[in-house]
Amino acid sequence: MASNSYFSEEEANKKINKFVITLRKFSNIPFGCVGKVIGYYDSGLTKKINRVYGLTIEWQLVHRKNRNIFDGFSKDEYNRFLREIE
Repeated sequence: MASNSYFSEEEANKKINKFVITLRKFSNIPFGCVGKVIGYYDSGLTKKINRVYGLTIEWQLVHRKNRNIFDGFSKDEYNRFLREIE
């Protein structure tokens, strides 16, 4: 299985405050759920001398009123499972 690709710091920073919607159900996140990119994290991997980053998304789940769910996404996962919305 191929490894995931990740974002450069510049790419990750441009995604902050973007809203996304799920294109399929996964983990505890239902299809059509809306989330917001709230930050990014060092993936722990490096590409030559550059660090690469994943995105942290906070999900807006109606059935979990007092508990937010946060999830991390590689660039591949972000592009495969999510779509940006306005």
